[in-house]
Amino acid sequence: MAAPPGTSLDRSYSSARAVATPSTAAKTPPVGDPSSTSDKRKTTEQLNYEQYVARDALQAAAFKDHTDRHISFLRQKRQEIEYYEGLRLLRQTNPGAVFGQGYAGFGNGHTNFKAGIVGPRDRRPVGRMSRELRISREDMKRQSEADEHLVPVRLDLEFDKEKLRDTFTWNLHERTIPLDIFAENLCEDYTFPLHHAPQIARAISEQVNEFHPHIFDPNFARTVDPSLPYTAYKDDDMRVIIKLDITVGQHNLVDQFEWDINDPHNNPEEFALKLCQELSLPSEFITAIAHSIREQTQLFTKSLLLVGHPFDGRPVEDDEIRREMCPSVTELIRPRHLLRDFTPVLYELSDAELGKADKDSERENRWKRRQGRTVGRRGGVVLPDLREPMRTFRTPIVSSVLPGAVERAKPPPQPVSLDDERQETQYHSSRRTRHNTMASQPPQFAPPAPPPPPPPVRVSPTPGIDEGRLIVRLKGPKLKEWMIANISKLGPNAGK
Repeated sequence: MAAPPGTSLDRSYSSARAVATPSTAAKTPPVGDPSSTSDKRKTTEQLNYEQYVARDALQAAAFKDHTDRHISFLRQKRQEIEYYEGLRLLRQTNPGAVFGQGYAGFGNGHTNFKAGIVGPRDRRPVGRMSRELRISREDMKRQSEADEHLVPVRLDLEFDKEKLRDTFTWNLHERTIPLDIFAENLCEDYTFPLHHAPQIARAISEQVNEFHPHIFDPNFARTVDPSLPYTAYKDDDMRVIIKLDITVGQHNLVDQFEWDINDPHNNPEEFALKLCQELSLPSEFITAIAHSIREQTQLFTKSLLLVGHPFDGRPVEDDEIRREMCPSVTELIRPRHLLRDFTPVLYELSDAELGKADKDSERENRWKRRQGRTVGRRGGVVLPDLREPMRTFRTPIVSSVLPGAVERAKPPPQPVSLDDERQETQYHSSRRTRHNTMASQPPQFAPPAPPPPPPPVRVSPTPGIDEGRLIVRLKGPKLKEWMIANISKLGPNAGK
């Protein structure tokens, strides 16, 4: 096999051929001779070798170009990474340089501030004048470890021409919510002026200070005179009748049921939630029912404390209080003649009935607060009224979403001064008089309008041709009739 050109084997082969045929160069034909073409043709090996070399050169050039483009792409991406890293640091320190200053309006605010999580402390109240409540983590942790004794609070206050009637529960051991801040937010929720907040806070504080929690320990009750039989000293069943008369919006709920004040597992809030779910009542009734239960049980607890009851399981000795409590259960089914009294009834009141019920409730509650009730002993203690509890009539909250709420009242019209009213009256009176006068006159027809002026006349003499002759050019829908009527004025050559 012949070696490719340019190798050592090729050179030795060429020298050997030159030695064997020394006269070859002398006998070489000229360049243009066709006989020299066959001697200069390349072999297959030479052509393959040249093709390999050319392809290797193209591959090397393509690889170099690809490497250069890849290096350029990596350099570009590295610059982008450095740019975005610097942009991230700039956005954290100066957001206005990235997002602009922003603008206020149409729900958009300023953007030139440091980004972060907006919590309750950073939230800016819109349109509120009361102080915002802020509770630290230490206070929340301390409050979570304290016991909870809910105090029923009833507000029935009158400010000038406005009345506030509301019921809610307040924790006896509350240490995180100041009463003054709560009163300010309550005033703002009901759209009352904030200067009424001290009076509301004082009313809440008085009721919280007068609260007495019901304490009953079953273990202590078992140690009372063990020699006596169980029924002689033990009467844990202290059931009372809870009466509900709650008005929220235009709905009035009337119901009554038995409640054991000695059972620590009885939860008024859970009972109110179940009752409202069964009757499909709005959530406003849940807190009202729970408050009414706690308020009436507090009346019995306060009455027992006033008569000196030991709360150790013994029967109640006071006749007046014992008369208001339910007897021991002897039958599981309630008698039929009592079913109607222990059935919930929901009334829908009209505006007239609502106003009448409001006045009756206000009059009755005022009389109960003023008089109280004496239990039949001269000079003895005055006990609360246990027969007829106070009705609940809440002031509806201002809202367009919550059920039982009312929408914000529209501002009254501005008073008109006497002078403006007189001017307006005179204006309407003169306008009414003019209208009546025109209506009383017979219809009159206007004279016909004068005919329109004749169309303009344009004189266009042509030098050398139309000299001494008047050319009149008229434009109109009835040109022929007009020319016939005025032929004497135009002359004999007018139509030519």
